[in-house]
Amino acid sequence: MIVPKATLSGSFSIGMTADGVANTPLTARALAYASATVGGCSGTSVYAYINEIVDTANWYDDVIALSIVGGDFSLAALATETLEVRAIPTTGAAFRPPYADLTFSQDGAGAIVTVGAQTGVVTGVAAGTQLVKVTITSKTAIDAGVEVTVPA
Repeated sequence: MIVPKATLSGSFSIGMTADGVANTPLTARALAYASATVGGCSGTSVYAYINEIVDTANWYDDVIALSIVGGDFSLAALATETLEVRAIPTTGAAFRPPYADLTFSQDGAGAIVTVGAQTGVVTGVAAGTQLVKVTITSKTAIDAGVEVTVPA
């Protein structure tokens, strides 16, 4: 059922989980009504299903930090490892951000490791230690880094 109009009443705030699901009780008056079975329980009345559409919102608007799971690590020459990144929002649980919106890079001179700019795949090249960083491409102040050591 599509409700053409639902007027919310009272004051409220909507909280979202990392997967985009809100479970916030709202009070509203609707122009339509249907009886439904919800979660295996019958007799529950459903007045409306509300889909939130946030214009110009980005997944990273609420992110305050990035984290690379596992921290610093060693990697043999020619071996590869994919970095596992988590975004940490101001509220809610950390989540895996879309890698297409991240930029991976290695700091410093020399090529101890290489890293795929948008894949996070790190490859050991030569003996030494090098910092690998990840940033949110559109919010470069938010980053994380790990030291990758390639043994001799």
